Amino acid sequence: MGPNDQFCNRCGAISTIPGSQPAPPVKKKARLIGPVIFAVLMVIVILVALGVPQRMQDEGSDGNGLLAKSYTAGSGNWTKSWKFDGDTYTIKFNLTSSDYEYYLNYQIVHHYRYENDYAHGLDFITGDSSVIIDIAASINYLKAQAGLNDVQTANLALSFVQTSFHYAYDNVTYGVEDYWAFPLETLHNGQGDCEDKSFLYTSIMVDLGYDTALLFFDDHVAVGIGADSVPSGTCYNVSGVKYYYCETTSLGWTMGEIPQDRGESHVIVV
Repeated sequence: MGPNDQFCNRCGAISTIPGSQPAPPVKKKARLIGPVIFAVLMVIVILVALGVPQRMQDEGSDGNGLLAKSYTAGSGNWTKSWKFDGDTYTIKFNLTSSDYEYYLNYQIVHHYRYENDYAHGLDFITGDSSVIIDIAASINYLKAQAGLNDVQTANLALSFVQTSFHYAYDNVTYGVEDYWAFPLETLHNGQGDCEDKSFLYTSIMVDLGYDTALLFFDDHVAVGIGADSVPSGTCYNVSGVKYYYCETTSLGWTMGEIPQDRGESHVIVV
């Protein structure tokens, strides 16, 4: 049977189709398209299985189209991770039960001893604690890793205190109306109110070498950090040092930003 012959399945006859040509070889094209589509599908399946799109979504962007970065410092049995300017920062440190119990059982009045007893806050600044020293050293290392300047580093440490420790009233954490907690108590409990978080932030900043002050208001405590390179913001000038307001209670406040309801402050230089 020739290339132009056609076999009839019904009658069994063979007929010739005048001028007909063999069908084009479509099998080669099918072999080409099939593997390409299959390969593309396999790549998509593998990416989904590996979670690459999810990791990219989790890492996010720094606002310039670049994937966010992660920085880690320190070692120990406690880990704290938080976000700052789109990047993830992690520090590890040791906090033993004996460290915590030392301050828990320390004999001191945990509130104002008398009216306007603002200087009593200085008794709760524990920059000499080995735990605080290690945390400050880790933040200093993160500063070098990320290439941060002094103001950015102050805001990095501020965001650590703001986000890693929940705001909670003293009657929730300690079962009393007013309780000034040492920084290691706040570290251990993972929460505190305005003075607790301010004492923690101040202790860290003292170890980082910043000029630091406690800012007492009628019903609030914040921190002042000395700096000359902050472009704008609220500060308190004491003996030629500008102490910029730092709100420790919640995320979103940076150096110099102050809530509108804050009045006159009693500045206690550390």
